[in-house]
Amino acid sequence: MNKKSGFTILEVIISGVFIVVLGMGILGLQSIIGQSQLVSMNSFHSVSGATEAVSVLSRELRTARRGEDGSFTFEYANDQEIIFFADTNANGTTEKLHYFVEGGILKKTITEATGTPAQYLADNQQTKIITQHFKNTGQPIFTYFDLNNNVLPTPADLNSIKMIKIYIRTNPVNNPSTDYVLQSQVQIRTLKEDI
Repeated sequence: MNKKSGFTILEVIISGVFIVVLGMGILGLQSIIGQSQLVSMNSFHSVSGATEAVSVLSRELRTARRGEDGSFTFEYANDQEIIFFADTNANGTTEKLHYFVEGGILKKTITEATGTPAQYLADNQQTKIITQHFKNTGQPIFTYFDLNNNVLPTPADLNSIKMIKIYIRTNPVNNPSTDYVLQSQVQIRTLKEDI
């Protein structure tokens, strides 16, 4: 008997299809892993940035004080916005700080005092983005408390503020089940009263 060795066309086609399917599966898996790494990196940067922002905001609020122009410690205090004075760069001069939401982005402006008598001019204002992945929809960023830890209605009576709760929800992947919540409570040292 004469046997011929080799592959039939059907075997070659099936092998070729199997190799193509296997290659597409490997490429698909590689794409999924790459996207997962990108989402993880974006989440890390978003949460890291928001954590740093809450830390800085807490420190600034804790050391809030009168403005260089004699303004009271707070200029405006609402649940989504706050304007106050603090020395942010430890140069001995008080800056005017404004935290607010614009277009779904949490921002901060810093205005340096200039001149004699001191003034806070819009020309000296710098704007910084705190977090682009801000998700506090319908939830207050700032909650204000009086001397007896009672919640103040907003806009808050500036003379009654003794403590502020900060609440920031962030999520770079727009999936509510993966929201990251940052909270802090700050007692304003310059307004602290002994009971």
